[in-house]
Amino acid sequence: AEVTQAIEDVKKQRGLDEKTLKTAIESEGLSFSGYREVVKGHLVKSKLFAIKVRPRVKVTEEDVKNWYMQNVNAAAASSGMRLAAIFVGFPKEQKPDAVAEARRRAGEAYAKAVAGGEFATLAAQYSDDPSGKGGGDLGTVKKGSLNPALDRAAFALKEGQISEPIETDAGIYILKAIKVYAAEAKPLKDVKDEIFRRLFEDESEKQFKTWLDEIRKDAHIDIKLAKPE
Repeated sequence: AEVTQAIEDVKKQRGLDEKTLKTAIESEGLSFSGYREVVKGHLVKSKLFAIKVRPRVKVTEEDVKNWYMQNVNAAAASSGMRLAAIFVGFPKEQKPDAVAEARRRAGEAYAKAVAGGEFATLAAQYSDDPSGKGGGDLGTVKKGSLNPALDRAAFALKEGQISEPIETDAGIYILKAIKVYAAEAKPLKDVKDEIFRRLFEDESEKQFKTWLDEIRKDAHIDIKLAKPE
């Protein structure tokens, strides 16, 4: 009766009649009786979970609050910024004279930038990157999306600040934070239920695995095979 009721609920939720449901089941290579066994299996598992696992699952208000605080900080740390760059590349051969010239050009661009020169104009003049033609604008970037050295330098900048020259294997970068976007967090009261569901699901999975380990440990296996000749 419970299996029948569960199937009726599926039909109502999906707006299906008996014939349409059977056609859909058969298209998946399953007979209707086989489908009933699948539904029965889900119900048995649900009952087993309610009896054996659900009482072990504990999620408190404090757990929800702690998760919220930790992840709000993480969201703020992963905020983005609109970034511009001047890139002076090293030649492939990296001959000393050519590398020195690249460093000179990067130093000159940096000196003009911190002296108040228009960054976009300097990017068009000095940058070897294609973005230089557009004023060095790289668009919006997320924390963690850049080369680690560039990422650290970029996300240490405040809005409008210019970084010191950053030397990489490819060349020298000068970065400018055009706009810094702080992550906006919803109030706890608006996301409390969602966080609770997430924590409950995670803890349920953990407790289910623990329970399985326990019954496997306590299980007695009796092999009935005849002794081979």
